[in-house]
Amino acid sequence: MKKILFAASFFAFTATVYSQNTTDASVKYATSITAKEIGNHLFTYASDEFEGRNTGEPGQKMAVEYLKNFYVTQGIISPIGGDDYYQEVPAAYMSKLSRRGEIKDSENVLAFIKGSEKPDEIIVISA
Repeated sequence: MKKILFAASFFAFTATVYSQNTTDASVKYATSITAKEIGNHLFTYASDEFEGRNTGEPGQKMAVEYLKNFYVTQGIISPIGGDDYYQEVPAAYMSKLSRRGEIKDSENVLAFIKGSEKPDEIIVISA
């Protein structure tokens, strides 16, 4: 019985220590982000500076450049390679999906952050 209790206690202790190590990086990163910093980015991105960000319009081009520059300054790489962070999206593709009238060529902004726990798994986030 003592061996089972010792084994269970040892397992619980090592599981707690291991889970603490894996969350330390998450906690450290999460605490480095401030509400003010996020607010500044959101207010900037939603501002009139980007002229509404309509697809294919100059404001949208400025908005994707803003995102790309953020990735570059944070050291977040492009999955395409080099300085190319854009996935071109032709207007012909989007016009099938739009009810807003004429749409111009556009692009998605891409970035890649390799995971520390599961580096071979990929999550795609797109809008």
